[in-house]
Amino acid sequence: MPSSVLLLLALFALPDPSADPAVAPVDPAAAVADDSFVRGVEALKARDAKTAIAALSSCVEAAPTRVDCRWELGWAYSLENKWAEALAQWTE
Repeated sequence: MPSSVLLLLALFALPDPSADPAVAPVDPAAAVADDSFVRGVEALKARDAKTAIAALSSCVEAAPTRVDCRWELGWAYSLENKWAEALAQWTE
């Protein structure tokens, strides 16, 4: 078999890099949610309610179905004694 045919066969045998989950494109909304979540939790640890509420609200906006964002946002509201808002996040 000619070497050019072997080369073509070898190229077609390579795996498709887009099929690898490690190489898959990142969802921009998920990246924003992840970053906001980390910032919000750090603010909660520092008992900085205003920063936590802003960051975790951004997380909820970017990923409305993320339970962890809503859970922590509820705790951030509780630091401000905003119990209705906290309960709304915890039961959403």
